[in-house]
Amino acid sequence: MPYEENKSKTFKNIKQKLQTEQKLCECFEFKIPKLKTGTLDQLMTLSDDLIKYDNTVESITMKMLRTLSDVGEIDEQEFVPEVILLDESAVPTSMYLNYFQWDENQYLLNKSLTEITDNIYKKAMKIDDELKVKLAEYTTLKTNIQQIERKTSGNLSIKSLDGIVRAEHIVESEYLQTLFVAVPRGQFKEWEMGYDDLEELESGVVPGSSDLIIEDNEYGLFSVVVLRKIAGDFKNACSKRKWVVRQFDFDEEKYKLSQLEKGEMEHKRDSLKRELFDWCKMGFSECFSSWIHLKAVRTFVETVLRYGLPPRFCSVLLKVNKNDKKIHKYFKDNYGHLQEESFDKVDESELGGLGAQFGNMEFHPYVLITINTHGSPLLKL
Repeated sequence: MPYEENKSKTFKNIKQKLQTEQKLCECFEFKIPKLKTGTLDQLMTLSDDLIKYDNTVESITMKMLRTLSDVGEIDEQEFVPEVILLDESAVPTSMYLNYFQWDENQYLLNKSLTEITDNIYKKAMKIDDELKVKLAEYTTLKTNIQQIERKTSGNLSIKSLDGIVRAEHIVESEYLQTLFVAVPRGQFKEWEMGYDDLEELESGVVPGSSDLIIEDNEYGLFSVVVLRKIAGDFKNACSKRKWVVRQFDFDEEKYKLSQLEKGEMEHKRDSLKRELFDWCKMGFSECFSSWIHLKAVRTFVETVLRYGLPPRFCSVLLKVNKNDKKIHKYFKDNYGHLQEESFDKVDESELGGLGAQFGNMEFHPYVLITINTHGSPLLKL
């Protein structure tokens, strides 16, 4: 809102009333430098664009924040998002916002507002594109690992035997064949006493050839050597006893791959996860900073459109604690006269983005730009 005597006194009065006396909110001076205004037509066009840019950059910022939290597997109650400053120190977003300083290194004050906002928008879109690529790579790797785990999960009657059965477990010849049988744990004794003397078979099972390779909570995996010609009959006899003969062809290369593949993929996933987390921290910081700069530009543009030139206004950041109706009443009671003055300077139909912002709601005698934190419980401002 325009200040009548000086900016500092206006801010102190607002803070005294709303924060100190009524305790309705916290008040911080939101310092916006003197920016290049351009023409009225340029400001009205930019006002429309700023609403779209604001929504887009906010969406990307929140996406970065969610990804940062998900990848870092951070408890929401303990998570404090940060902004990384030029000296590489990091401050909580709340502190960055409370003591906002325009970054002249990134957003030169001699540039037009259109150049500044285009720069912010393009940078956010580039970060979003990079996030999609990095997230796709990480997600694909996680999916591949999950597929391997599914293949190796379950009990011994269904899971893959790659990596379990080794070359020394196998006896193969022109006449002999090794079979692998999953036997329920409660039937181990029955297997050991009768696998080589099944009543359905006259002969063909090599006595003493059974070995327990591995067991889990439900089954034990046994190897047994039989004559090739009776392999089918042996499988049928096992089936009657609920012993599961596993179809398996040993492959040395496949065995080696099964030993290395998951471990290597998990190592790569962990490395990629760390890289993605670090990148998201930086990306979120850049997006959040850009978003708040965009809010500053919106405040400047809408104020000039509302109150005209030269830009003489006090911008205040309000962190609302209680019912904001009392806050609105305070401003209406103390600055209500500005509403009529602003309409004398600029026709309501020519307010561009400002008109769109208030087209479906009560028109206030001050410029109101909100910083939405309700869409993300992670963003504590």
